[in-house]
Amino acid sequence: MKRILTFIILFAFALNIFAQVSSRISTRTGVVNQLKTFGRVTYQGINYYPAGKDSLLLQRDIINKADSVILIPELRIDGKPHIISGFKPSAFERDLYLKYIRIPENFTTVSNSCFYECHRLAECEMPSIKQILGYAFFRTGFSRLVLHEGLEYIGNNAYQECSQLEYLELPGTLKSIGDNAFLGCEHLDTVKVNFSQPIELGSDVFWLYRPNAERKRKTLLVPAGSKAAFEAHKEWQLFQSIIEY
Repeated sequence: MKRILTFIILFAFALNIFAQVSSRISTRTGVVNQLKTFGRVTYQGINYYPAGKDSLLLQRDIINKADSVILIPELRIDGKPHIISGFKPSAFERDLYLKYIRIPENFTTVSNSCFYECHRLAECEMPSIKQILGYAFFRTGFSRLVLHEGLEYIGNNAYQECSQLEYLELPGTLKSIGDNAFLGCEHLDTVKVNFSQPIELGSDVFWLYRPNAERKRKTLLVPAGSKAAFEAHKEWQLFQSIIEY
């Protein structure tokens, strides 16, 4: 009996040593080897791809029901911090559990189809994003969307068919909106803009295209003294009511 107990203790001790060594390998040498061998490293369910010196782009690895909230971590490789600088295309596409994400301040672009058909995504903090590319938030779950100052461009179909969206506020820094950006947002009834001169709009930006559906009446809120400019601009004449605030 004593021999059996001794064997069990030694076996457990060996397992513990092996686990410690494996841990060191996976967090140091193993991570470096992953980058060299596979061109990516996986950490907390996210794949990271090299994008220049000490810089990485991310893409979701496995959709996990528990990960409804995403906080993008700093990643250290071989003791050295690597900057996570942006998203790969379709990074979180069809993640049906994601509800909230905070995008780091050094990110400047939301990639093509980044959150495509993330139906439950209803809150996204992106303080430094300048460009939202095509289909980035297609069929997401926003009901109220206040886009931040600093944003300059919204791409084609970026928020198309966000069927729960009711209120939209556009920042004064915005320069243009691409084709169909808010096409088919059937409950959108109020758009507030923080620029005094109409910006460039693509085609059918705010159009509701449901077959045989009556055009939904939309209200445009514009800065004081700018109503005439918006009324005279062809693309902004879609709004049935233009009100100064």
